[in-house]
Amino acid sequence: MKYTVDIPILELAILEMIRMNPNQSFDPAEVVMWLFPQSWEYFVDDVVAEAEKMYDQGKISLIFGGESSNKTTLNKSAFKITAKK
Repeated sequence: MKYTVDIPILELAILEMIRMNPNQSFDPAEVVMWLFPQSWEYFVDDVVAEAEKMYDQGKISLIFGGESSNKTTLNKSAFKITAKK
C-alpha cells in the first residue's frame, strides 16, 4: 500500500532539522526516519522531491560531494541538505 504525505509537513521537518543543527548537513532520508521511524522507506522519494523543490525556491542549499551544488552538478539521488548560505 502506497501512503501519501502532505508535502508541507516535509518542508517543516526539513526546516526544523536545519534549525536544530544549523551547521550540519544531513541526508534527506534522515528527515523521514525522524518522522516515520517504522515506515520511513515509503517516504524517501517524497522527501527528496520536497528538498529539490525547496532548493529550486532558494530555501535551502544542497551539498553533493562535499561542495554546494548547482543545477548542472546536482546528482538528485545523492545529496545532503544544509541551511541556505
